[in-house]
Amino acid sequence: MTAEGKRRRTVGIVGAGEIVASIHLPVLLRRKDVTVAYVADTSRSALVRVEQRFGVSGRLLAGHGDPLPETDAVLLSIPIGAREHYYEQLVSCTGALYLEKPVARAEDELMSLVRLLSDLKGPVVAGYQRRMYANVRYLARAVSEGALGRPLRLIASEGGRTGATGVRSGFRDDVALSGGGVLMDLGCHAVDLAHWIMGSGAGVPLAGRFVFDEMIDRDVRLDFCLDGSGGTVEASVAVSWLHDLRPELTVVFEDGSVTTGTKPAESVELVLPSGERRTVPALGGASSIGEAFNTAWSVVLGTGDAEDNSLVLVSCLPAISFINATYQLARRP
Repeated sequence: MTAEGKRRRTVGIVGAGEIVASIHLPVLLRRKDVTVAYVADTSRSALVRVEQRFGVSGRLLAGHGDPLPETDAVLLSIPIGAREHYYEQLVSCTGALYLEKPVARAEDELMSLVRLLSDLKGPVVAGYQRRMYANVRYLARAVSEGALGRPLRLIASEGGRTGATGVRSGFRDDVALSGGGVLMDLGCHAVDLAHWIMGSGAGVPLAGRFVFDEMIDRDVRLDFCLDGSGGTVEASVAVSWLHDLRPELTVVFEDGSVTTGTKPAESVELVLPSGERRTVPALGGASSIGEAFNTAWSVVLGTGDAEDNSLVLVSCLPAISFINATYQLARRP
């Protein structure tokens, strides 16, 4: 291995929220090839929490867009409405970028971002790590290989009660910062997987039901169609901050169906036309959330054997286009 290959990569983190504290920092601090150079945030209390818990260097920002030190890579994990202040300086102060989801609110915003960040020397990775789960990849292979016949329908659901409608939840109650409600924040995963598994361009909305609290969608049920390599597929997605929904993903084929949870798993449930149910191993992907994030970081840093391009930024275009079109049709009050 060359000296460059052995050198520790420096990573800067913008944002000291829950996903950074629960996943990114534990993953990065376990890696022997990474030094976390700083964690930056406009919230002093958030910085104090991560400094005390992880022993990292906190950097208090006077406002979004404050200058950042040079590092090999940067994680941008702040609300989407605050990110535009950083993009231009990131092109000159880092080599690679990890963007937490959602990465853009509309297709034109995404393509402008792709063009701007094309000057980076390293990759730009989108935070849709669920594509890397072993069980999700089993579904994608089942669709592409056709072992169960043509896919007919995809059904996804996820949600949990986070309080009665109207309860404040920080930036998620500010459309200018969050870009949307439960569909943008949580449903983006289900919508993204529906498009990615089917290899589809932007889906076409057929019907939907939105429960709004002022400008924020709290509960969304969607029916739409996807045009994948196997033809047109019906899809249904249900996401909620008001009701407990089974975290599940199912693809119905001509000759059976495959069901799995929304968390990484080493197996899936196969149901044959006879009604027989089988637990089938799911190989070739991440079997834990930490493993999925670690693999994504290897792609960002260009280390190990990581050559996976499934998280490339432009691959998010179909799902982002669909979510934007769905919000337009919903006619938010």
